[in-house]
Amino acid sequence: MISDFFETNNYFVDKKDGFQESCHIYNEKRERIGRIKQKLSLIQKVLPTAFVKSILPFNIEIRSANGGLEATILRRGSFLKSEIVIQDASGKK
Repeated sequence: MISDFFETNNYFVDKKDGFQESCHIYNEKRERIGRIKQKLSLIQKVLPTAFVKSILPFNIEIRSANGGLEATILRRGSFLKSEIVIQDASGKK
């Protein structure tokens, strides 16, 4: 199934509170069209947020409103040598 998630030009994302693991995505008509979720490891949940963001890898999923995976943003490695990879729903870079 081909998604029309990336057909729009403007997206609005609600503010993420410190304890939330996800935030909602809205279109120009203020309709909720998806969400962004960061998958956290146990270490990331335990360590302070500022420390975690600066040195540990991350995995962010962008999903449509019906739960279908649209894209993934991964940061692999450490802060000294890291790679950021953006993949579509099929895993293509």
